[in-house]
Amino acid sequence: MSLKGNLQSVDLANVLQMLSINQKEGTLVLFDGDTRKSIYFSRDGVSMLSRGRRGQDSLGRILLRYGRITREQLEQALVKQKAEGRRLGEILGEMGAATSEDVENAVRTQIEEEIYNLFIWKEASFEFVEGPPSAAQNVPAQVTFNVNSLIMEAQRRADEWNYIRGLVPTMDEIYKPTGTMDQAEVSDEVFHLPFAPRVLEVLHQGRLSVAEIIQESCAAKFEACKMLALLLEQGAIEPVSIADLQVLAQEATSKNDHPQAAKFLSRIVELGGATPPVNMQLGYALEALDEPERASLFLKAAADSYVEAVEPAHAFEAYHRVVQSLPTDLQAVTQMVEIACGNPEILASKRHDVIEAGRTLARCQKEMGRLPAALHILHRLALATPQDLPLRNMLVQAYQESGMNNEAMTELEAMAEVCTRQANYDEAIRCLRRVTVLDRNRVGIVKKIENLGRLRDRGKRLVLRIVAAAAVLLSIGAAAWGFLWFQGVRERHRIEVEKLISDRLDPLKADFEKSQKEFNDASSNLQGFATLKAEGVARDVKTLRESLAAMEAARAEVERRARGILSEHDDGCEPTENLVEKRTATMKRVLLDSARQRDSDLQRVVDGAQDTFRTARGEAEHHPIRSIEAMTRSVALLAAAGRPEDMMIPVAGVIEDAAATLRQLEKYAGEVEAVQVQANALWDQGKGEQARDLLVAFLARFPTVTQFVEILEFRLTVRTVPAKATVRILGRAAEASGVVSPRVIPCAPGSGLSIEVSKEGFETREFTLPPVKAGLGERELKEQLPHEVVVVLSKVPQWTLELGTGSLDAAPAASPDGAAVVLADRAGWLHLVSVADGKEIARHDAGTLSGFAAAPVVTADSVYVASLDGAVLGFDLLGLRPRWSVTGEEGPGPVAGRPVLAGDLLIVAGTGGRVVALRAR
Repeated sequence: MSLKGNLQSVDLANVLQMLSINQKEGTLVLFDGDTRKSIYFSRDGVSMLSRGRRGQDSLGRILLRYGRITREQLEQALVKQKAEGRRLGEILGEMGAATSEDVENAVRTQIEEEIYNLFIWKEASFEFVEGPPSAAQNVPAQVTFNVNSLIMEAQRRADEWNYIRGLVPTMDEIYKPTGTMDQAEVSDEVFHLPFAPRVLEVLHQGRLSVAEIIQESCAAKFEACKMLALLLEQGAIEPVSIADLQVLAQEATSKNDHPQAAKFLSRIVELGGATPPVNMQLGYALEALDEPERASLFLKAAADSYVEAVEPAHAFEAYHRVVQSLPTDLQAVTQMVEIACGNPEILASKRHDVIEAGRTLARCQKEMGRLPAALHILHRLALATPQDLPLRNMLVQAYQESGMNNEAMTELEAMAEVCTRQANYDEAIRCLRRVTVLDRNRVGIVKKIENLGRLRDRGKRLVLRIVAAAAVLLSIGAAAWGFLWFQGVRERHRIEVEKLISDRLDPLKADFEKSQKEFNDASSNLQGFATLKAEGVARDVKTLRESLAAMEAARAEVERRARGILSEHDDGCEPTENLVEKRTATMKRVLLDSARQRDSDLQRVVDGAQDTFRTARGEAEHHPIRSIEAMTRSVALLAAAGRPEDMMIPVAGVIEDAAATLRQLEKYAGEVEAVQVQANALWDQGKGEQARDLLVAFLARFPTVTQFVEILEFRLTVRTVPAKATVRILGRAAEASGVVSPRVIPCAPGSGLSIEVSKEGFETREFTLPPVKAGLGERELKEQLPHEVVVVLSKVPQWTLELGTGSLDAAPAASPDGAAVVLADRAGWLHLVSVADGKEIARHDAGTLSGFAAAPVVTADSVYVASLDGAVLGFDLLGLRPRWSVTGEEGPGPVAGRPVLAGDLLIVAGTGGRVVALRAR
């Protein structure tokens, strides 16, 4: 017999019953992720095959839970077990701590609990293997169970688990007592179990999670959670608030109790209270617990929040911690370097760490074949540390490897300028010679090398000249004085020319600085990806391009005019060849730095857009429509940041890919809208079942798309018996007052629906439509999504009254005004009861031997009644005070029927055929 399946479509109870009825011997194996459990079927019943540890419910814990052993005895036995390798039950028996019966019962309880837990597995798969188990499966000494008994108890527990899970949804929740804890009702049998006092004791601490309470008290999970659910329902305990969790976390942190701090902070995050400081503290705690991977998740979340809030110091600290513990996290390294390069104060304080991390990152990016990313990082570092020549050499090498020789030569020329300002002429010459290797015809390079050679040699010649001059100082004094005079005249002339250049060219310099400010403003606008908009990016990219062009034009014009002024005033004083270069060197450096900044800004926009697109595309499988907005923004930003050919990042292919994906998603959105319109039209025509089937067929076409079950709107018609009951929606969209049935309620399948149906005089009922998951077929969807439900209400008593005197064979008799009823019982008692509230107004013992079987007669002020022993009695209605009685021969004999009042006469018929007419007054 071959049997395979999944518990999502087949109930475990049905599987067990079928195997039991067919009397098959074999093993039912259940798989839930990495967990595997095996149930062995034999003629004697079912038993659990041993498969390793059994979770929290160890044999020792079960014996401790039910008071069969003490903690000291368990600890001693565990020490012996570790030393001798024997079974714990055997050791406890030798110690006299537990009897063999105690151990057997504990083993049975242990296995029962494990089997019961299988019934709450909802996504496990199973397979039945016919025949006896293999030797490897280690069949234990037979502890067998009756299948039907197991199923009944397991289903009872499963039903209670649904109730418990509604109140105690997670084992990580932390509860504390409220002011009403001492008045809590603890009559349920679960509060009388041996471990219950310990559960209540540890619960009073107000700082333990549900899992920790179970661990500390050695309680059974099911019973402990039931206790908590009952206490929650009464308001005796409540979840610890986020504010209280923050206090507990701070206290644990101050004591260096990192496990507790991590527990409290994790719970704050789970409850939606994650702020950047909370994420930072949680990251620190997890680092202390040697969990760097988990710590990095929260530290990076804090860093991202600080970046959005423009708090670079805190963001840098978070990324720096991640890089210290996980140096291979390239994303964190990249973000840390970006933040530091954009903030001089941070870079100054952590320069060594940032530069070394950036170098390592650039090497890794190059080895991974990601040259654009390596260039971007080296750009940023070079802008921040222009004096670091080895770093800039790495940038030059990366340019050359990318085939970007123009950029490499520009960088080498800038390095030569830095070396020249430092009087390091040899290194400057080496940089310029590397330029000639790349381009022998590059304008002005050879002349610069010659000038630098003269500057280098000038120092050497100056020393020789001083020595020679000292030897012949006296002989050439007059000539020396004349030479110095000439040099003075030449210097004054140079100063006059420079002043003239400044006076004439300052307006052009002002134009350059204006364009530079526009460039910086546009660059600043491109910081902070989260707030960028496509139209703003397009505008700022255009400004960057135009500002750079204007700055270059202003620089070229300054150089042209300066040379013109030099040529006009070159009257033999030979102004230095470097005068123009000095005037334009700053402008060249600013232009180079601005070009790098532009590349960095656009790289950041493109990277952010691509990351957003990849994330949205990953989510699109389950939430396609929700992803449209993010993808639309990504496509728009990529188009806005599209770069000309002289820039490094080609984005056309990415835009085409993103646009194609976006078109497909928009097609899905159109299909959703169209099918919703068709379904709404069918509902408006009263064709609810057809509308439901149309939407179900659509959902079945897209089994992996979670979003469709969340956004499609179904309509559920609620009818009631009796009609015109009040239907009120519960849950998140709870209503203060309902609507009279029949009622049509719109709802999304993925959200589910809970309603309350009530009507005066009837029992209030609740109806729940559970949330529907994606991945179901049409049949399952139709079962879970009815188009109409009928809720039948049961009548409830307005009041009940226990008389406690005797049985009632006679019907009640009402007073004429309907305010009271009179009851006559077989014990001979009369009862006057208020109709309004069911309270007994008066009672009277008539003293008859056989009591009453006939209903009394009630008037506005009197009550008449006849008994089985032949007595006829008259009473005042108010207070049931006796007025008269007829017994014996004057009476009618035994009476079983109700007397009749005819005018002023009371007609009484006896069972023996005698009829008596008595004056009622």
